[in-house]
Amino acid sequence: MSTDAQLDKGAKILKSRKMSGLYLRLELIHTKPALIIAADPEQLKRVINNIISNSVKYMAEGRKGKIDIDLYDESDYVHIIIADNGKGIAGKDVSHIFERFYRTDESRNSKQGGSGIGLAIVKKIVEDHKGKIWAESVEGEGTTMHLNLLKYNVQNPQPKE
Repeated sequence: MSTDAQLDKGAKILKSRKMSGLYLRLELIHTKPALIIAADPEQLKRVINNIISNSVKYMAEGRKGKIDIDLYDESDYVHIIIADNGKGIAGKDVSHIFERFYRTDESRNSKQGGSGIGLAIVKKIVEDHKGKIWAESVEGEGTTMHLNLLKYNVQNPQPKE
């Protein structure tokens, strides 16, 4: 699946949602004409949508929301970075956000809802595609999600272990 085509779809989805005051920036940082990720397009869309939905859901009040998406062409994988300027996640919670049913103290008490399984599903999808996901966050400044997904190799279509 071409990252360019998938991200075009994602941008159209975001534009269709009413997100006034939210700035979305997408930058493809690579030298080849197209990056192809070895992934199921629907599952990858689910991953990206969940991360962006969380960014929007926990955007800091009174601050103009911003989400940046960067793609880097690494040797055997595509490194996707999705960064927001939302509320951020407390340091004690960052290492747990991919656990099933884990919700931060902030989200437990919010009107935002959610069951705490979204990021667990995201992690499972990424790992099922032999990828990696992790988060960095500074409370009050925002959260950055990192995904490493294998590139599709035309000469050898089987993903590397």
